[in-house]
Amino acid sequence: MSVRRTALIVAAITCGAEVVNAQTVRISGFVTLHAWTPISGSAPTVVSDATSTYRLGNTDGSNSYKLTARLSSAMPTGTTLTLAAEASSGATSVGTVTLDATTRDIVTGIINPSSGWRTLTYTLSATSNAGVVSQQTRSVTITFIASP
Repeated sequence: MSVRRTALIVAAITCGAEVVNAQTVRISGFVTLHAWTPISGSAPTVVSDATSTYRLGNTDGSNSYKLTARLSSAMPTGTTLTLAAEASSGATSVGTVTLDATTRDIVTGIINPSSGWRTLTYTLSATSNAGVVSQQTRSVTITFIASP
């Protein structure tokens, strides 16, 4: 039985952060995900990486804040990149969010973030309709902002 690589879908994801109203979010880790189809006609592999983390700075303790995420540009046709962010104590994770070039909430209700690093889990999936996709890079911007 031969194994033939017929599609290669690659996303190299870099995480950036913005500072808003002197509140900070620190991101650690660089994530590279590779998905491929090992046998012609079969579904591509789904790959995840949970080695990237974030840490929040102090808030004023009375206002509500949230974390948002967006991609630098849309993913190639047939590919999907998702992000799940672990919430700090008292906050709420939105769960697994499909990333694109639109800003999406990933954690809400942050009032007094607990100290410590929280996990960011990226997952790359593709359909067999994606075909052969050249290696590409997407930046994920994570922003810590006041929420209404």
